[in-house]
Amino acid sequence: MVSAPQRKVAIIDVGKKKMTIEKLSPMVIGPVSASLLYNNKHKTYEKDVYDSSNMLFFGIGPFAGSMLGGPHRLTFFCRSPLTGNMFPSTMGGVGIALLRAGIDHVAITGKSKKQVIVTISNIDGKLKAEFHEIGEEELETTFKGYNGSKGVFALEKYVLDK
Repeated sequence: MVSAPQRKVAIIDVGKKKMTIEKLSPMVIGPVSASLLYNNKHKTYEKDVYDSSNMLFFGIGPFAGSMLGGPHRLTFFCRSPLTGNMFPSTMGGVGIALLRAGIDHVAITGKSKKQVIVTISNIDGKLKAEFHEIGEEELETTFKGYNGSKGVFALEKYVLDK
C-alpha cells in the first residue's frame, strides 16, 4: 500500500554529488507552488537560465496516493531556455515512484562535467542518492543497445548493473 505524501523535498546538487532533504513549507500545496517557492528563495530569476543554481523541479500533488483517478502525475517545472519564464510539463503515472521513495518533490541544481544519472532509493526509511557519471559516447552506445534492451530500458539495466 502507498502512503500519503510525506511533505519533503530532496535537493540534489549534481555538481557536488550531494542530496539534502528539507521539510516543505505549509504554504506549499503542490509541485507548482513548491517550485515557485524554491525558485524565489534562490532568486533564480536574477540569473542566466543556464546558471547552475537554476532548478529542474518536479513533484507530486496532495492527492497522490489517494483512490482518486489521475492524481499520480509527476509535474515538472523549470525555466525555459527559449522564453526565460517558468514552464510546466507533466508525465502520467510516475509520481507514485516518488511517493514510494517517501518524498514529494525533487529539486535538481548544479552542473557536472559529464552527464549524471541520479537514482534515489528508500531502504528501511533511509533515503539515499547515487550519482552515476556517464560519458556522452557511452550514453549513446547504451541507448542503442545494452543487455538485450534499447532506449531508456537499456539505460535502466545499465544503471542497475553498475
